[in-house]
Amino acid sequence: EELSHRVVGGEDTRPGEFPFTALLGKKDVRSIQLPGRPVMTFTETAWVCGGTLVNLWYVVTAAHCQDVGEESLAVVRLGEYQVTADSRPDCLPDGSTCLPDLQDFQITEQDVTIHPDYQQLPDQVHNDIALIRLPRPAVLNSAVQLVCLPLDAALAAAELGLFQRQATLLLGNDHTGESELAEDRKS
Repeated sequence: EELSHRVVGGEDTRPGEFPFTALLGKKDVRSIQLPGRPVMTFTETAWVCGGTLVNLWYVVTAAHCQDVGEESLAVVRLGEYQVTADSRPDCLPDGSTCLPDLQDFQITEQDVTIHPDYQQLPDQVHNDIALIRLPRPAVLNSAVQLVCLPLDAALAAAELGLFQRQATLLLGNDHTGESELAEDRKS
């Protein structure tokens, strides 16, 4: 199923419009064997979750991205706009303007701190939050910036005209399923 069919009524962002977003990946090891040849093994990154850069050293994400018992998160990428197989900087279609180089960070399980009361139940999730400590500080540029969090959530909502649940902003590559879409249409 194509992911483009899972977001209804969305609009494309511009390069650098959300410079605080992070891609989170797991290493995916694959093997292939061609007739008469030895087995070839290669590793690629599977981008599985998103996060938000909250300071130069930390990304906040969902705890379910680092579920225990599964393959651990291994890469944090900052500065990505168009997710592709290569790691070249993103450019406008005419090539006139490009974002700065991507920033990749290799991380280990020890770099991820999951909320101590995180719990995933069949019908709900509690305390689904985690922090990832980067092995070096992020370098701020036009494609990588810290998120600006409001000090007064009620005031920020009023200034944005969000008195009630009027719209949902979906960033990153976490997926919205049909049941969630159907629920949003009801409200």
